[in-house]
Amino acid sequence: MARPWWPKGSATMKVAVITNGSRGDVQPYLALARGLLDRGHAVTVATLHHHRGLAERQRVPFQALHQEPFFRIVKEMRKGLLRSPVAIVDGIRGEFEAAFDEWFEATGGADLLLAHPLIAAAPDIAEARGIPLVVASVTPALCPTGEFPHALVSATSRGTAINRATFHAA
Repeated sequence: MARPWWPKGSATMKVAVITNGSRGDVQPYLALARGLLDRGHAVTVATLHHHRGLAERQRVPFQALHQEPFFRIVKEMRKGLLRSPVAIVDGIRGEFEAAFDEWFEATGGADLLLAHPLIAAAPDIAEARGIPLVVASVTPALCPTGEFPHALVSATSRGTAINRATFHAA
């Protein structure tokens, strides 16, 4: 029988789950965490502080994150605060550096990192920690389909070819 990749002699894993975004981004990871907890694994979900109530309702250990890099940059761009490409890159760099520190801290002691695709630094964090990484896309945002359009592009289905094209546009 093949040995598990987590620590020898351990029947359970310590899993750090990091997600970011809206309730729709966070809730599926809480369900994954609840399933892992129900199977005896130690799990902590690190996500934005305002999702604490969702985690508590699922009885999932929670670590609050305060950095919202993606959303903050989008808001600043929409307000016209970041007009030049240099300002956008500098803004993104600063936001992600602050978020990286929180994400890195949230993985301390973990045997496995389970991350939302929005956690851009997840591969670097897992490598630095020497732990495996699972990037779990619980929405079809990364897998083009003709069944429906990408949520960031359209709410209305326009047929197979156009729906598939919306994923490439996003």
